[in-house]
Amino acid sequence: MKGVDFRNRYTIHLPRVAIADSKILANGMVPVTKASSQGLKDVIDLFGSYISREQHYDFPLGVPDEDKWKAYVFLTRRGNIGGNMQQPSGAAVFVWVPKAECRKPEDAFYFDRWWLMWAWLHPYERGKGVLSRAWQHFREEFGDFHLQPPVSKASISLRSRTAVPRARRLLATLQEVKGNDCATGFRAVVQRKQHE
Repeated sequence: MKGVDFRNRYTIHLPRVAIADSKILANGMVPVTKASSQGLKDVIDLFGSYISREQHYDFPLGVPDEDKWKAYVFLTRRGNIGGNMQQPSGAAVFVWVPKAECRKPEDAFYFDRWWLMWAWLHPYERGKGVLSRAWQHFREEFGDFHLQPPVSKASISLRSRTAVPRARRLLATLQEVKGNDCATGFRAVVQRKQHE
C-alpha cells in the first residue's frame, strides 16, 4: 500500500479504503471477491502480511491464487471516518478445496468444502466479539467449513462455542490429539471412537 512504512515491524497500519455503504453488511463486514476493487484486495494482502509476521510464517498470506475464494474485511467499530472512507481492522479468507486435490480416499472428508484459511484482527479489536458476530454468517454462507491448521487456541474456543452439540464433542476430542495434522488427528479420533 502506498505511503506505508513497513520498515518498523512493530507498526500496524490500518488503511483507509473507499467503500460504498451499500457494500457493507449489517454485521460490519465487507465481502471481497476477484471482482472487488484493488484497494480491498490490497487490504487483504496487508492483513495477510500482519498474520504472517505475527505467527512467524515463512510464507506470505493474502489474496489466494485459487479459482474459488471469498474474503471478508472487518471494519473498525468507529465505522465511517469521513465521506465513504472506512477503516478496516481485520480480514478472513475462505477457499473452496475441490475433491480433485484429494490424494488419499481416507482424506475425502476434507475436500469439496470451504476452508477458513486465515483470519486476522487488529489486537485492539480482539476479544470484542467481532468474529463471534461474523461466525453465524460464515456458517450460513460456507456451511460446515474447516479451519486451516495451524489453528490458534482462540479459534478452537470460538469454533467450540459456536458449534452444534455433536460437533462440540468432536472438537473436544480433537483438542486431545497432539499436533496440527488434522487428517492424522481425525483418523486417530475416529479409530478410537470405533473401539469404544
